[in-house]
Amino acid sequence: MAAALLGQRLPGAIVRSAGLAAVVGEPAVSEVIALLALRGIDLFSHRAVQVTRSMCDEADLILVMSRAQRHSLHDVFPHTRGKVFLLGDGGDVADPYGQSDAHFNASFDVIDRSIEQWARRLESESSVQPTVTDRRIGCTPHAIDHSAARAEAGA
Repeated sequence: MAAALLGQRLPGAIVRSAGLAAVVGEPAVSEVIALLALRGIDLFSHRAVQVTRSMCDEADLILVMSRAQRHSLHDVFPHTRGKVFLLGDGGDVADPYGQSDAHFNASFDVIDRSIEQWARRLESESSVQPTVTDRRIGCTPHAIDHSAARAEAGA
C-alpha cells in the first residue's frame, strides 16, 4: 500500500515494495486492492517479494512500518543503518490484516498522511541533493507471515 501511494505521489522516483517475511508471489489482499482502486491505483497484478541485499544496496531510503521491522532489517542487513526510517512519524503503523474494514481504513489513513509528509520532505531536499527522480526508495510492508492466517480463514 505504502509503495503504491508513494509511487503515485512521486512518479519520477523508483519505489519498490519488499517484505522481510513475504510470502513470495502472493497477491495483495482484496481490502488493499479495493482501497487503492479508489485512488486510481491498480494493485491487482502486485505480487509479494522478499527483500534482498541488492535491493537494500540500491535504495537511498527504506521506509518500514514498525520499529521491529527496522530492527530486523538492521540485523539481517547491517549496512542499511542510516537509511531505514519509520514510515509514520508517530510510531508503528498497525497491521490490519485479518481485521475489519475499519482497521484497513485506519491504517490506510495513517499511511496516506505519512506518505504525504515523506513526499514533501523528499521534494524539499531535492533542491540540495539529487532530484526525486534520481531517488530509489524501498517500502517494507508489514513483515508478518500471514500464510497461517490465510489457511485458517480458508483463503
